Amino acid sequence: MSGTHTAIEYLNGVGTERARLLKEELDIKTFQDLLHFFPSRYIDRSQFYNINNLPQNNSEVQIKGKISDIEYINQKRGKRMVALFEDETGFIKLVWFRGYKWIRESLKLNENYVIFGRLNWFNGQANMPHPEMELEVNFQNKIIAAFYPIYPSTEKLINKGISQRVIQKLVANLIENSVEAFKETLPQYLLDHYKFISKAKALKEVHYPVSQKNLSRAQSRLKFEEFFYMQFQLILKNIQRKNKIKGFILEKGTKGLTTSTIENKTSLKISPTGQIIMQDVSIDKSNCLENTKGWSSVFSCLNKARFGISWGVLGAASECWLIAKDYVENRIMFKKPLAANQLIQKKLADIQTEINLGLAACNLTAKAMDKNQDIINALSIIKRNNCKKSLEIVRNCRDMLGANGLIEDYHIMRHLV
Repeated sequence: MSGTHTAIEYLNGVGTERARLLKEELDIKTFQDLLHFFPSRYIDRSQFYNINNLPQNNSEVQIKGKISDIEYINQKRGKRMVALFEDETGFIKLVWFRGYKWIRESLKLNENYVIFGRLNWFNGQANMPHPEMELEVNFQNKIIAAFYPIYPSTEKLINKGISQRVIQKLVANLIENSVEAFKETLPQYLLDHYKFISKAKALKEVHYPVSQKNLSRAQSRLKFEEFFYMQFQLILKNIQRKNKIKGFILEKGTKGLTTSTIENKTSLKISPTGQIIMQDVSIDKSNCLENTKGWSSVFSCLNKARFGISWGVLGAASECWLIAKDYVENRIMFKKPLAANQLIQKKLADIQTEINLGLAACNLTAKAMDKNQDIINALSIIKRNNCKKSLEIVRNCRDMLGANGLIEDYHIMRHLV
């Protein structure tokens, strides 16, 4: 019973038929599957009630006592079996409407029992239909747990006799005999760092917790492990995927490779801009760049381009500022230049402040880049910031020129586009 992948049919109490049902209904095939079939909720079994102090509702309770009498009562359809269950404070009736013939064979009068079930009240008298019963001696020898597990199930399993009690016994049997054989799956330094309990103890406590604190620790340990290995698998797959991506050199004139120049540009006129089209291009293996590292090589080129754009947009903003400054200094309105107005002066000062802040950010990023520091996040921030601020600057400069800002002679509209 030590193998984690042993077929579930070899567990005591299972057999071929139950193994088939567990596999079909719950996808439980091995010992490991059963141990990792966690409860959906728990019932508090830490408290025992005296019969004279039972809650006046339909709650689930646990009582210690003895069966003093058993009788059969006729009803419209068949009979029901009623047992008188007593403790030192009073009595309660236990009722069975079906299956009482074989249940009666196992019941012993005047023996100490532990019963558990849901209360039913009628005319001020408590009764408990179809309770779970166990001799107190057997109960004390079982796994001691404050909370009893309730597992996900199906109607088919219940109809075939695989009740919650059966599943609980199977899990308890497996825990008692083989849980210690399950190897630890996390490295010791992680267990020490996060103060996690062992895998074996976590599995035992998640099925039969001694206390709420132990249950929480077990759940934390198992949840961490699940997410840890999910993340680990994602990282491995990502690395494998990246390693499959290689770079290639495409020489001009290669069949299927065409380039064209974009004509009549409104902005960025100082340099040519083109497009590259590839269709059914075949590349010789000798053109492969073996030292490329997946997408990181691609993004390193893009990062350099983003860094260049961060500088370039500030250049366009500076040019627009100079054009606007020259215009407002020479444009006379009401016998004085526009630059004499404080509103214009404030706009020019604000623009120059934003330009210098952007240039300072680019300069610091460049120095960090020279030192091989991680500047990926910085590139994203300065590109976003400088592009946004430059667009606002160019709009303000066009506004200062009024209608003249719309004509090509002043170039501001070209930068804005």
